[in-house]
Amino acid sequence: MLSSLDHVSLRLRTIHIGSTDIVHCLHLLRELLSFGDGDRVMKDGKLLGWEQMPCATNLVEAGIKLKKGDYNNGLYIKFKDGVLEIPPMIVDDMTEAFFRNIICFEQCWPGCTAKFTSYAIILDNLINTTKDIDIL
Repeated sequence: MLSSLDHVSLRLRTIHIGSTDIVHCLHLLRELLSFGDGDRVMKDGKLLGWEQMPCATNLVEAGIKLKKGDYNNGLYIKFKDGVLEIPPMIVDDMTEAFFRNIICFEQCWPGCTAKFTSYAIILDNLINTTKDIDIL
């Protein structure tokens, strides 16, 4: 099954699971590809939300630098000191179906966090035109 994910350039992370921790094959894929729960951004004990962000073109025009992140960081997008660091991802014919399935799982499974949904929303905000794609 994992060989069918060659088109997804995100690196699989190591996870430790019990025999009953994984409820579906999409759940397993989601856990292998996403960053850990300890990587959430917190302030004053509260999980931070976000407002809609500008597209990549507008960010660059505002002086934000974009940097290719590490393949091993999964979905982890980092912003520090005016630099937005995004792990590289290959987009092909399978990417949309892959994300739709994982997002569907996140939305349908009770108590599941929305890691892939959040990542897809960020990408949707960053990419509005072909110029945004070229910048990224």
